[in-house]
Amino acid sequence: MRIGYTPLEEEIRRIEIPVLVRGSGWLAVNKPPNIPVHPVNKVRENSLIRVLRRQEGRESLRLAHRLDSETSGVLLIAEDSPTASVLSQAFMNGEVHKEYLALVEGDVTDDAGHIDLAIGEARNSRVYVRLETGHGKPSLTEWRVERRIGGRTLLRLFPRTGRRHQLRVHLAAIGHPILGDMLYGRPDEDYLRMVRGEGDVRKEGGGPTRHLLHCALLRFREPGGKEREVEAPMPKDFDPD
Repeated sequence: MRIGYTPLEEEIRRIEIPVLVRGSGWLAVNKPPNIPVHPVNKVRENSLIRVLRRQEGRESLRLAHRLDSETSGVLLIAEDSPTASVLSQAFMNGEVHKEYLALVEGDVTDDAGHIDLAIGEARNSRVYVRLETGHGKPSLTEWRVERRIGGRTLLRLFPRTGRRHQLRVHLAAIGHPILGDMLYGRPDEDYLRMVRGEGDVRKEGGGPTRHLLHCALLRFREPGGKEREVEAPMPKDFDPD
């Protein structure tokens, strides 16, 4: 018996990744929404890291951390493996200050607060990647209101722990899911229909076609010890006006 494989057919897209800042052994880019940062499923050559390697002409580029496919904003890229290791360890140790913007459903009444809820695997969900609060690992998110826009609220978020999907899970848990979030703002069946390619209720409803979460700022120390701060402007599809 012969075992083979079917090569993926992927047309390379013309994507420009904006570079925000270049540092000593690293660069920061403004990640566009709706692009995975690394190869996954059928997206290989059109993943951000491979697009950026072609754009910069450097195969040595490495991700220092990750953002969800639909999330936009500041993403740190190392120019080589040793720098990637140093920066990645800083993220793991909680030494990187992170600020996100999120446009959420509903009017958030208080001006600031925190969400201190453990996060673990969802026990009664048909979607295996979904998480929930109430058990699991301790997780803390601080927040403040930036603007209130008639039934929606623009929040600035400060994750103090780094759990997967933390901001999305926490905001859904307090009744203010991020606009456009199919995983935490819609029933399981809506998400599963999208995964099966049977339709996306976001497109049918005329609302945002991705979850409106944006990494607005990172503050960190580069390998040489100098503190750096990088900001990314809010994308047009995120602007509440």
